[in-house]
Amino acid sequence: GDMVFLFLNGDSVGSTQIQGGKYKFYGGYKGRRLSLKFGLTNNEVFVGTVASDATGTIVLPEFDEYHVIAKKVIEVQAAEGRTKLDNFIVSNGRLDLTATVNTLRGLLASKFLAEPEIYGSSAPQLMAKINNLSIDANSAFSYRQLKIFADIPKTIAISPGSYSLGVREQGQFTVSMSGFTDKSLVYKVNDMIGGSSAVGTITQSGLYTAPGTIDLQTAVTVSAQSVEDTTQQASALVVLTPVVITLNGGKDSISLSTLDKDYNMPYTVTGHGDKRLRWYVNDIEFGNILTVGYISSAGRYSQPAKIPSVKITVKAISVADDTKSDACEIIITQ
Repeated sequence: GDMVFLFLNGDSVGSTQIQGGKYKFYGGYKGRRLSLKFGLTNNEVFVGTVASDATGTIVLPEFDEYHVIAKKVIEVQAAEGRTKLDNFIVSNGRLDLTATVNTLRGLLASKFLAEPEIYGSSAPQLMAKINNLSIDANSAFSYRQLKIFADIPKTIAISPGSYSLGVREQGQFTVSMSGFTDKSLVYKVNDMIGGSSAVGTITQSGLYTAPGTIDLQTAVTVSAQSVEDTTQQASALVVLTPVVITLNGGKDSISLSTLDKDYNMPYTVTGHGDKRLRWYVNDIEFGNILTVGYISSAGRYSQPAKIPSVKITVKAISVADDTKSDACEIIITQ
């Protein structure tokens, strides 16, 4: 079979130091990582650590094609996130390839019978396919094909956990996943794929858009569901807030004397990031300085030269949601 070489921290060890399947090491090597190399190519496998109190010799196991194939399988499944190279060692730090290789032997035995066109009909034939690159290792050695390791826990998380959004405002959700081969997702709003105009919509990239009408504060649930395993999903809450405009501290009217030529109308806007308002005096945008008075885009009201003969009403309409407004009467006295 292939020759076996022992490496210490990447430095090769002369073959004369390996006798009878054993390598004698010295104190300076204690605690260093070991690698085994199969043949003269890149079939290198990390196999363990020399304990700090170790003495004597390292016994090399008998390797064959299955050990090389096992290393290839682990590399592919490590890239998939299924396992890692350290699975070659057990918790006490000692080399233990036996269980992995024995499991692989059983799995490949069925593959040799059922899919010889892919795997060949024996370990030597499979090794030949590996060496001449006539097998797609990423597919043939994937977790879907060769489940030599137990399933790792599946986790899915969505961020942020909540948003507070006003009409047509947007929030971007991101999802992190582990333990999945297929990381495709389906986004839902209140269990509706993609959402709806009533509860808001969400794209396949996780961008949520609040509905165009919000009259009362309510909450919806955004969920990201795994395509690979539909029992796995993560959810976030979106609080939908209506625009609320309050003029003059909520009082219906304010009295001004003719000396109060200019008056800054107090106002608040909640429920939306866009606080802009459109201002009207007696339903005339910005009013009319000659008849009913003028109001600026900042809510500063200027009286006309003469006391108006009609009732004066200042109204503010939300730019973000033109169905939301508030009004206040201005009473001008001498």
